[in-house]
Amino acid sequence: MNWKNIGSLLVCVLVAVLPSGLGAAPANDNFANSIALPRTSTIVTTGSNVGATLENKEALTLLNPVGKSVWWSWQPPTNGTFIITTDGSDFDTVISLSTGSSLSLMTKVAEDDNGVDGPFHSLTASLVAVQLYSNTVYRIAVCGLGADTAAAEGNIVLKIQPSNDMFTNRTVLTGPIVQVVGYNSLATAETWEPNVTAYLPGNALSSSLWYQWTAPATGRVLMGTLGSSFDTLLCVFTNTTTPPTMTSTAMKLVSTVSATPTYDNNHGSPEEAGGASLVALPVVSNQVYYLQVSGATLGGENMTGRLLLDIQPDNNAFSNRTFLTGTQVTSEAPNGRASYEGIEINFLSGTELLPNGKSLWWEWVAPTNGVVTIDTRGSRSGYNDLDTILALYSGSSSHLNSGTDVQLLCYDNLGADPVGGELYSLITMGVVPGQSVKIQVQGQATSTPDISFGQVRLNLNFQSGPAHDLFADRKVLPSVATLMDTANNARATFERAETNRLVFTNLNDLRVTIGKTIWWSWIAPGTGPVTITTEGSSIDTLLGVFTGNNVSNLTLVARNDDDETTGAVWSSVTFSAVAGTTYQIVSGGQNSASALDNAPEGVLVLKLAQQTAPPNDNFADRLTLAGHRVLTNGFNQNATSETPEPQHTEYSG
Repeated sequence: MNWKNIGSLLVCVLVAVLPSGLGAAPANDNFANSIALPRTSTIVTTGSNVGATLENKEALTLLNPVGKSVWWSWQPPTNGTFIITTDGSDFDTVISLSTGSSLSLMTKVAEDDNGVDGPFHSLTASLVAVQLYSNTVYRIAVCGLGADTAAAEGNIVLKIQPSNDMFTNRTVLTGPIVQVVGYNSLATAETWEPNVTAYLPGNALSSSLWYQWTAPATGRVLMGTLGSSFDTLLCVFTNTTTPPTMTSTAMKLVSTVSATPTYDNNHGSPEEAGGASLVALPVVSNQVYYLQVSGATLGGENMTGRLLLDIQPDNNAFSNRTFLTGTQVTSEAPNGRASYEGIEINFLSGTELLPNGKSLWWEWVAPTNGVVTIDTRGSRSGYNDLDTILALYSGSSSHLNSGTDVQLLCYDNLGADPVGGELYSLITMGVVPGQSVKIQVQGQATSTPDISFGQVRLNLNFQSGPAHDLFADRKVLPSVATLMDTANNARATFERAETNRLVFTNLNDLRVTIGKTIWWSWIAPGTGPVTITTEGSSIDTLLGVFTGNNVSNLTLVARNDDDETTGAVWSSVTFSAVAGTTYQIVSGGQNSASALDNAPEGVLVLKLAQQTAPPNDNFADRLTLAGHRVLTNGFNQNATSETPEPQHTEYSG
């Protein structure tokens, strides 16, 4: 046997079966290897046609030039109209739906190239909407547009869901927060449906989708289509019959408390950015609401496409603010229908900002001490950035009224240097355990284009601080005469009660403040002078020593900015300590500005050395001498002079 020839034959065989694309062919490249999908009504699966091939006879029944096909099989759980789409794929797809147990017996049911249309959306996604039957297995092929090996290729997202074109097949939504994707590209208008011309004169209803939602609680909600690929019209109805009937006379357009009909086609974002709809509606617990979404432009190319429908509580009012939990949170809400409450106008008065009054509210409570960063990155006004104003408030009041304890802490319009014109607000702030932060976001009023309303995205990130950041958590040092300790004040905070007790004057008589503080506690083992320094610290420090057990009621013993002997940026204090007395020691970054949270961070080195005074240093500890003749000796090294001690002769001792 000639092994050399066999080796050559093996090489030839391998070359023959490798696809022309990159890598091996997908597992479901061939019809016979179709991936079976579960028998559920809603499916989202992913795949790829990179390296796929096209079998003989595959393209014979297709109208579009295709290649690089991959296959799935699916049997519907019930009879009904279903939507099958490749929306979300990253290349130009063609979708084919067929029946048959082999390629030679295949019968095409539907085919599509660019069924998900609209100028505000990708023109490459395919979609079919057809009546399917539960006793039939359907074959789904996703191909790249183009002839054979020149066909497009990439990552595939394949979605299957029931069609909600008809009122009887409406999608039932549940819960206080809902987000659902729909497609109206092949939708129709039933003859009985309420006519859109009553709301948008000159237009005729077409391509409508239907949803049903039961309010879980009484309150105000937002129903919107922001993020949809076409210009939408959203109408909200109730039904006067039980059970509901499919007649236009039985469907009643809901009215708000202000008698404004609940239909909308342009309050989600500016018209030039896509014409999203937004309804702000007071709802009643257990009331059923019917939502009708259709294109708002008669005969226009931007009347069908991908629908993104949101229902969520309306956090326009301070009293209805959204409560956030966790250390990394993202929350979104539209502000197109938001408005000012009376006292809100005063909060940012006198600033250089131009708020548009479309305010939304959140609240977050710090789980421990640390630093929280809040920004509005990702907020959108159509395809533009939403120009936001972010403001943070303190206070525990449950509503906005004059005289409450709600106070403005800080605000920002452009929290970081915009990159490529990017607009967002950003605030970083130190917080203490249990601190409640009220968050307000509104638009910055602009002229053209108006990008002051749309979809607000609020991002919150919290990082906990060091263990001995707070006075209550101060580190207890051993009661010894000489010691050294280190700490890092990264992400340390500044308790508001510290403010009036930690103001320093440096060597140039300039007022400086301390920020991002670390606390220690030390009991003097004896009486005598003690020197505490931060020599060796990596940052410019401040140092303070106090007595007392409450951060709001401390008594200053000594404080220092820069060492007065050397002029170094590390700090040094010397004072006379009394045995058994507890001293509270604080150090942090030196900050000449008023923004305490911007103080420098780094390694803090604390060095302490006490020189023990003679046992008879103080009057109260005087030694008693007895007898007619006495010989004794003593040393006054490290002795001190007591505060009430009289001056001896003309000199102090």
